[in-house]
Amino acid sequence: MKLWRICLALLLVLAMVLPTVACSSDMSGGLGEYGEETETKEEKTVEEKKPTEFGLYKNESKLKLLNERCVFTATGELATDWGGSGFEARILVDDIGTDLTLSTRSSYTTYWKLYIDGEVAQSSIEIGSGRKNTVIATGIEPGEHTIRFVKESQIGTSTSGYNSLLSLTFFGEMLEADTAEKDLYIEFIGDGYFSGYGALGNMKGSKTIDTEISSTSALPYLVSEAMDADYSLVACSSIGMATAINKLTLPMIYSAQYGFRENTETLYAPDRTPDVIVLHVGIEDTLTDLAIGEFVRRGEDFIKLIRSYYGEDVPVVLLYGARSFAQRVPETLAIAEKMGGEAAGVYTLGLEYGANGSSGSDTQERFPSLEDNKKNLQTVVDFLNELLKTDEA
Repeated sequence: MKLWRICLALLLVLAMVLPTVACSSDMSGGLGEYGEETETKEEKTVEEKKPTEFGLYKNESKLKLLNERCVFTATGELATDWGGSGFEARILVDDIGTDLTLSTRSSYTTYWKLYIDGEVAQSSIEIGSGRKNTVIATGIEPGEHTIRFVKESQIGTSTSGYNSLLSLTFFGEMLEADTAEKDLYIEFIGDGYFSGYGALGNMKGSKTIDTEISSTSALPYLVSEAMDADYSLVACSSIGMATAINKLTLPMIYSAQYGFRENTETLYAPDRTPDVIVLHVGIEDTLTDLAIGEFVRRGEDFIKLIRSYYGEDVPVVLLYGARSFAQRVPETLAIAEKMGGEAAGVYTLGLEYGANGSSGSDTQERFPSLEDNKKNLQTVVDFLNELLKTDEA
């Protein structure tokens, strides 16, 4: 009887201990109460995907450069000193979409316009001086896109100044772009009227004139777009055939590849001849005591300088009337006449006056606005179409 009681007691003890052991065994591995992995499993780490940086120089063959004066320097930077400079590129964006970051190096603040698939995506992108990485677009959708990045600001006038683009960073890859030269190529040379100075403003003495300069609102860019032409743009406000900035006149900076950069040490060496050259010169020279004969002589010399790069057969068109009533119209006409006129391929074209933009001072006449320029657009396009048709014949 005593032995039976001892056995019964042992059975009771085992019944109490076994569930505890089983529970302890379950908690040492496997799944917990809610099915989550226990601490004995190694945690997996997900490596964050990073966008790719594409150096512009390394991808030069995939870029369509804008403005024939926009070229790569000896150090591999894309020199975008002149207004209207920039590039077109085709990109394939990853499935996650992307932002677009541009790396730049500049000695002054600049403003830019970004087009994506032919539409304006950002109209006034500010990029400061120094070495900058600037997000120029956000949330670009997956798939193929064509981007066009254009400098709105005019050239910086410091002889130690520079403005360069370095790389693009995004999720995706660069595709082969259409880099072929267009059938038509026009060179535009001039002053603030051609650089789009004040084109986005509407007042005298504007305190924000730097943000109101727009190369894409100026006549050269509008004409090039309308005629599907490649272009060269050499233009700067407050400069003339005799009127200098930092001791450099318009003919002097014309002969420099980067304008004022490097003290004009890198000379212009074109590898393409324009179909026509369009000039707007003399406005700033009206503010000086330049004698009529000297004005005409400088005009002749400038045209001869330009033609020394391309030959005597390239037609030249002198525009007048759009910028100022004070422009020396008779003297402008005299330049063409002195050069031999239309028989020598030197033409003149009068435009509609307009001054609805901004000026940089209270005493200065306001510059034409975008709408003013649009009024003259068709006049210039029609004239050039007729001229080039005649010239080809």
